[in-house]
Amino acid sequence: MSRPPLKEPPGKGKFSAFSLILTERCPWHCGYCYQRRGTRVLEGKILDKACAAVFPFLSASSVIQFYGGEPLLAFDLVRRAVLRLEKENRSSRKRLRYVLTTNGALLSPEILSFLNERRFELMLSFDGLAQEKERQKGSFRILSSLLDDLPRYPGIKPATNSVFGPRTVGLLSKSIAYIAERKIPNMLLSFDYQVEWRKRSLDRLSHELRSVRKYFLRLPRARRTMPLINFRHPAASGVFGCSAGRDRLALAPDGRLWGCYFYADFFRVHPTADVARRFCFGTVGDFLRSAGDLDKNVLVQYARGRMDWAETSERACGNCPYLDRCAFCPPAASLKSGKIGMIPVAVCRINRILIKQRELFWAQAAERGT
Repeated sequence: MSRPPLKEPPGKGKFSAFSLILTERCPWHCGYCYQRRGTRVLEGKILDKACAAVFPFLSASSVIQFYGGEPLLAFDLVRRAVLRLEKENRSSRKRLRYVLTTNGALLSPEILSFLNERRFELMLSFDGLAQEKERQKGSFRILSSLLDDLPRYPGIKPATNSVFGPRTVGLLSKSIAYIAERKIPNMLLSFDYQVEWRKRSLDRLSHELRSVRKYFLRLPRARRTMPLINFRHPAASGVFGCSAGRDRLALAPDGRLWGCYFYADFFRVHPTADVARRFCFGTVGDFLRSAGDLDKNVLVQYARGRMDWAETSERACGNCPYLDRCAFCPPAASLKSGKIGMIPVAVCRINRILIKQRELFWAQAAERGT
């Protein structure tokens, strides 16, 4: 199967998401974490400059995401960015949604009150009953108490991201049920793609996802209020293409701009000149000098972030019968290979298992009228 022709995307447009990677530091040492820790923290002056430069190019409804490392180690920068963006927005009145990804350990009442006032979406890294298998000892109690406490802050919209690997996959279904029972409206399942998934682990994953499917089928109104993002209907049919660089930007702690924070993460793991040349848009100063007109050569590289441009050691994804139903993050899936678009076979196999269980859920839910 030949690959589709690439059209050069326009260099100037509106961004629907702007991510701020505030720090490379993190107090935890999670076993499956792919990030390379460092000491850099985004400078306040660069943060101010970036917010002022990018704001005119944000769409009428945009997401501002705070990321790390652990971003709450630099909570002063979270507050500073929000206040600066509010100042920029006084005359424009754009709808800005704030999202913060955190392990939750540093969420004090003061911070929670600020997030509540600004109606933050809070993405908590929480693996449920598998929490202390790969994450910090003692963190299960911290996160469980936090989830129980969050209803006191109705302005905060909570979500969870749970990561499973071969060592913890046996706890997946019980962990999902544990989190769902706390009425979390958005739950995301993620997987450790940097390790080898043998057949036994994949079989266990299939078993666990069958249990997840059966669990949600027992719940009333499951089709209307499905909290598990992986089990929701895909937003649209057709070949998935990542929009990084085209409607998203990310600012790294060193002051450079990328199409998405995952590409900045990829560069930290594989810090080669080729990755920087292909995917980095330069500094905030470069962005200002070009009046937001991004490098078209770099944009073309981001345009290759489509499923039909990816491949495994076994096949090209363009030849896969699951192509129109499969979606994954190109840099996250390519971390192990070090080449964007070259993904581990495990990514393919895990996605097939997920797709099968998701489709079975919707077929059975329709039959039962659930």
